[in-house]
Amino acid sequence: MYLVDDDPLLLEVATLALSGGPWALEAFNTPQAALRRFQAAEARPDLILTDYSMGVMTGLDLVTECQRLDPDLKVIFASATIAADVLPAASVRVARFVPKPYTSQQLRAAVTEVLGVGTET
Repeated sequence: MYLVDDDPLLLEVATLALSGGPWALEAFNTPQAALRRFQAAEARPDLILTDYSMGVMTGLDLVTECQRLDPDLKVIFASATIAADVLPAASVRVARFVPKPYTSQQLRAAVTEVLGVGTET
């Protein structure tokens, strides 16, 4: 799974919240870095959890390009600046929307649901 947020504190919070789960994590502080990694990766992630508003390149821009390369890619958007009802108009498939601020439990629950994995060992 890729985590993408241009706010270093929120990226760290999300990384801590999702560490120890049954998934691999890679964190990126720019969508450009995440896209470069995605394009070069032999094994692409099943999920991108990304902020929506990140400056020059938005989360929507990132997801549009990644889903062009991998149509099965799952996406969770997290944002304090847009509402979930904006996303159906987008040209990408979004599995979940998590409004900011979120709790660690909300984030883990969203990821667990979208990936279809349990927290049991």
